[in-house]
Amino acid sequence: MEDARISFHPALAIERTHPRFASPDADFVIRSSDGTLFRVHKANLGAHSAIFKDMFILGSGNASPDEEPIQLSESAAVLELLLPMFYPAEDCRSPVEFATSTESDILACYEATGKYQMWLGSLALRSFVKPVLKTNPFALINLAHRNNDAILVKKAVKATLEFDILSDLPKHRESTGMLWPDLLEYHLSYQRDVVRAVLHIAKEYNCNCDNCQYAKNHIRSTCLSAMSEDGPSAFPESRICAALKEAERSSAQSCNYGRECIQRSLDLCTNFKPRKAFSEN
Repeated sequence: MEDARISFHPALAIERTHPRFASPDADFVIRSSDGTLFRVHKANLGAHSAIFKDMFILGSGNASPDEEPIQLSESAAVLELLLPMFYPAEDCRSPVEFATSTESDILACYEATGKYQMWLGSLALRSFVKPVLKTNPFALINLAHRNNDAILVKKAVKATLEFDILSDLPKHRESTGMLWPDLLEYHLSYQRDVVRAVLHIAKEYNCNCDNCQYAKNHIRSTCLSAMSEDGPSAFPESRICAALKEAERSSAQSCNYGRECIQRSLDLCTNFKPRKAFSEN
């Protein structure tokens, strides 16, 4: 996680005060990375952030709003999302619209809650970062791990099962960060379990009609070819479902046993629960 770097910088040529954070009785001034000033209150910051609390106890930070602002690394767009969390009573009257914020700003805000040790803020943001599970779960694994959010890590790991994990290896590896080896091992274990479970279902049906045999052989050959490959990219779960659907089309004239076998296999792939839970080593 990025260190909570709070520093003093010379005044920028052009600065504006954010209209929502322009209280005349503010006793602390923050400057965003792009030069917007936020006039806030030490009591609120110290009550919701361990980092700010320690800074004020040690006597750091500007003593009055007339002194040099404290420079933060977050942009104004991110601080617009972050700072209302220090004013929960006021935010109820004028809530932040996360729905209109960009994915990158929401993730940056979530990262900042960990950086400034705003644990309640991290929990509050969990529901707003959930849409990222569908678009970039790899980055969310990294951020949730750094924020010590084990629940969100597990949800993000589950979401990666919808992706061919090695299709863009450098990007996924960089996004996932230090948990990449654990994620790779989990994918391999998960997909092997799926293959074994599908093969086990096929063994339960002994119908010898031509269409049933063709369907089951198609499933077996796809699964066995995957088992002989070196990594999870060789057998993304979508290929299992594709093979099953192809077998389903081929068995349109087969007996009920054959169709039941294929349907059970499809249901298994859709709702499969791995035997081994993801573990952050």
